Amino acid sequence: MSWVSNVMVSVMGEDRDNAARFAALIMEKPYLHLDRKKWPQIPDPWPEDEEYKGPYNAGLQESPITVWPGSKAPECYVWLGVLNNSDLDRFRALFAAVPWNVPNAVQLMLMDQEEFYFRLWMIRNGQLQQYAPQHPDEDDDEFWPV
Repeated sequence: MSWVSNVMVSVMGEDRDNAARFAALIMEKPYLHLDRKKWPQIPDPWPEDEEYKGPYNAGLQESPITVWPGSKAPECYVWLGVLNNSDLDRFRALFAAVPWNVPNAVQLMLMDQEEFYFRLWMIRNGQLQQYAPQHPDEDDDEFWPV
């Protein structure tokens, strides 16, 4: 069974290359952030000399400038993607470990399966912190219209 998480990453031009390397890392080495409870057959840690071959699919791709409407160019770069059975704590730790050039401008947005809004994560004082409201959430009665 699949568990899907939606991902968006926004960075300034100074971190475009870092975001591209992060996107490549999560696609080429998904064992770094897979949920070990759902994929117990994957060794942890993964043997460094072994190429990953497995049943996992995920991706994170830069949104092309051509899909942004209007006559002005965007002033940020956005990556979009979907994770399959990812351990989001491990995923966020990988994101936080990237040597961002402008860490205060980096934004990570995650919406896990059965969630209905993105949770915003930003780096402040060297720590990845959530900035989306935690309540009400999807489990609270007041979240839903009457």
